[in-house]
Amino acid sequence: MVFGLLMTGLIHIPWLNRDLRFHPAADPNKRIFGGYVLGVGFALGWTPCIGPILGSIMTLAAAGTMGNATTLMLVYALGLAVPFLLASATLDFLLVRMHRVAHMGAWVQRVAGGLLVLTGIAIATGRMTSVSARLIVQFPLLSKLG
Repeated sequence: MVFGLLMTGLIHIPWLNRDLRFHPAADPNKRIFGGYVLGVGFALGWTPCIGPILGSIMTLAAAGTMGNATTLMLVYALGLAVPFLLASATLDFLLVRMHRVAHMGAWVQRVAGGLLVLTGIAIATGRMTSVSARLIVQFPLLSKLG
């Protein structure tokens, strides 16, 4: 809920708004190092998201047949790679479109913050289960997702 309030702009925590940037020089050796630093930062940021999923897939793969393990790892790798490949293939197109909607960024951030606060309240009050049940009744396809 605190992060939601921060996103809406209702509270301000200066140390959470800090931005650290790395600017490698034009020297090619430093650019290679910059790529390495970017990769390490990206990996550290995604570890909490990717780690449990990859661990679960590897556990399922270890318990099954070689074909099952290969299929699971292939689907996982495709699910991870395809969005990045699509983003890189359409980068010019996306950048033009992003400039058109950049003025909506603050509004989108406030709405997302509000939703985060509402979700936090639903979890804290124990209402999240009833909200989830209503969503499944309204959108039955959600029950197939997990």
